[in-house]
Amino acid sequence: MMAVLGGVAGVAVVFTIYAFHQSAKINERYQESRRNQARYLSQISTDLLDGGDRENALLTALAVVPEDSDSDEPVAEEQMYALNEALHSYEHEEHLNYKPLYKYEMSGNTYSSQSQSSGMLSEDGQTYFCVDQLGNAYVLNVEDGSCIWKIAPGEWETKETNGFRKILPVKDEKAVLITKKGIFYIDWKKQQLIREMKNDAEEDFLSERDRDGACCTVSGMNLAIANVHYLWVYDLESGECQLKSQYDQEKYSSDQANAIAFDEKAENVFLAFGNEWEYAEPSASESKEGVLKIRISTGEKSRVATEKAKKICAVSENQMAVLHMECINEDEIIDNVGMSAVQAKYWITLYDTEEGKKQWSSVPYTVSGYTIPETLLLRDMEINGELKKVLVVSAKDRIQLIDAENGTVIREGIFREDIVNVVQADKRRLLVGLSDGSVMIGTVEDMSANTEVGSVSGKILDFTFSPEHQQVIWTMFLGKSRQINR
Repeated sequence: MMAVLGGVAGVAVVFTIYAFHQSAKINERYQESRRNQARYLSQISTDLLDGGDRENALLTALAVVPEDSDSDEPVAEEQMYALNEALHSYEHEEHLNYKPLYKYEMSGNTYSSQSQSSGMLSEDGQTYFCVDQLGNAYVLNVEDGSCIWKIAPGEWETKETNGFRKILPVKDEKAVLITKKGIFYIDWKKQQLIREMKNDAEEDFLSERDRDGACCTVSGMNLAIANVHYLWVYDLESGECQLKSQYDQEKYSSDQANAIAFDEKAENVFLAFGNEWEYAEPSASESKEGVLKIRISTGEKSRVATEKAKKICAVSENQMAVLHMECINEDEIIDNVGMSAVQAKYWITLYDTEEGKKQWSSVPYTVSGYTIPETLLLRDMEINGELKKVLVVSAKDRIQLIDAENGTVIREGIFREDIVNVVQADKRRLLVGLSDGSVMIGTVEDMSANTEVGSVSGKILDFTFSPEHQQVIWTMFLGKSRQINR
């Protein structure tokens, strides 16, 4: 009997040992399977990150979690690496990568202007507004690339006006459209015309010379528009024309203004004048240069600057930054029309607009080209841990970050192609769009890294950026495409 019991006990012990051994082997295989799954998902996470999809890269890296919810350990070492890389990409620029997402093809070609942006984003970055050369206006959804509203010429008037030349976003889901003869204030969400404003001056708002759109801007509910002879200021809410001012032809330019801007309180309008070069005698061309200030309430005019002005930007209530240029080889260009590139000197000057005095000027630099695209922006940026007002200025292929307070050059860089636009990605980073379709990243620490974060195939007229959707919008040169990339 004892022998039988001993035999049974022995069998039980052997079975228990076997069971424990099998359980351990099963668990080992299970854990190895989880580790393999974690490694596989880690590789997918890395691929997603390389493709610019940071959100799904992070979610994929977290897909396999430890069985113990309190554990800080990953299932596999590769998983921790993928997780760290995904988290790191939210703080550093190297992992930005914009690739084609949507493309919307318009009925006509885009305008090809170096001085006027061919499209604009709404303030919240969710809607894009543009026109084509057939006079159609478009309101596009940035998130999915769809057309919210296409407004054709003759929607509210005859086609003799050559259609819409400019569309500008206004707050509260409104926009303003400009034609040769009229201004149309619309609710694009409801797809309704709110108000039409006609021009009773001797001239149209736009002439045939203004092929790339009007020199115009919106501040709050105020619209300012200038052609070669007149400035108009409208209150869009009431439709009232607050100012109609004709320039004094003996003192001011007979050419289209290069730029237009309101001051911070929308009490004055500033116009920038000055061609790259002039056929006229120097004494005659001097009066066509500089910045003209016009008070809206009285129409009073005064000169803020007397040198050629290409871009202007309000810095504070009584301060205006001006991008000046001087053509170095003007005689050569006049003698060899179309054969010589422009050699131009650029610099920024900050003016006190009340007293008309210079407060500082940056150190000039020289660029050369048959066309020289320019950018001037004022942005709040983090410099050495401190938030500062920074002027972002570009001419041709060169960019500078300038302290708006004292004119000190904080950073500068030179890119491989012409800069068509510069937009702010965040407090430390800028996206620089190049004419060859590339988007480069620049930081307040290094503007010369030339790190490419996206591209499209083709020559680019314009590009902008929606922080809301983290999307870049390209406009193809003399094409019909608006391409939205993420």
